[in-house]
Amino acid sequence: MEILRTFVFFTGGFVAALYASSVGGLAFIVLPLLLLFGLPIKEAIGTGRIVAAAMSGVALLRYSQKEKIHFKTAIPVAILFTICSYFGTFALKYLTNEEMKYLAVGAMITAIFLNIFSEKLHVAGKKNLTIVILFISIVGLYTGAFGMGAGAILIFAPIMLGYTFREAIGINQSAIFLSCLVTSLVFFKDGLINLNFAAPLILGVSAGSWVGISWSLKKGDKYIKIRDIGKNWLLFMFSFGLCKLLNRVYLFMYESMSKKRLVSAVQ
Repeated sequence: MEILRTFVFFTGGFVAALYASSVGGLAFIVLPLLLLFGLPIKEAIGTGRIVAAAMSGVALLRYSQKEKIHFKTAIPVAILFTICSYFGTFALKYLTNEEMKYLAVGAMITAIFLNIFSEKLHVAGKKNLTIVILFISIVGLYTGAFGMGAGAILIFAPIMLGYTFREAIGINQSAIFLSCLVTSLVFFKDGLINLNFAAPLILGVSAGSWVGISWSLKKGDKYIKIRDIGKNWLLFMFSFGLCKLLNRVYLFMYESMSKKRLVSAVQ
């Protein structure tokens, strides 16, 4: 069963990072996988956070080899986002599982809404920097508490400041990497990171992130454009549906093996 879990985690992490390394959405596959194999929701979020840090770190490294990172924007965005994410982690203690589900759905609806009005965001951000700062702060607090869909939403901060989607990747991944690194320490301190589960996922997302960023930069801004973020909603629905099916298979196999062991023990 451990071999199956390792294979599923590595493959799932690789596939998720192919897309998420550019525009976010890693948790829409990783979180259901962790829940599928029995992790409690809060531990799944903590484990997913360190996996996201690995993906963003590799994506940032690969991006920096091909493109210029706009550090004048990336550094203040990353600092503000990380500070808010840090404080957001404490809210996790007071959220119920049902409230977390609503946050997940709300994040996806927000991403789709931002996609529709992405062109107008350029104008809004340039006219009022306060809007951008408030936007980053709210997404940061949400990221600390839950995190699902954060990268897919945060990428609109540099878009609001006038950057292209291609340029926004470096700024976005800088903020996500620093935030996930810091909040992972909080989750680790609270015992909410399962390193056995995280290891194959980290290997998978690292490989997928390297390939995904390379594809994105090669194909250009049209490929990256956030019309594709709408796919995250389908990905979200598909991953949960698939995990329900896999859960039944997993439980069936587990029960079958348990019965065989019980019979052997009796004999």
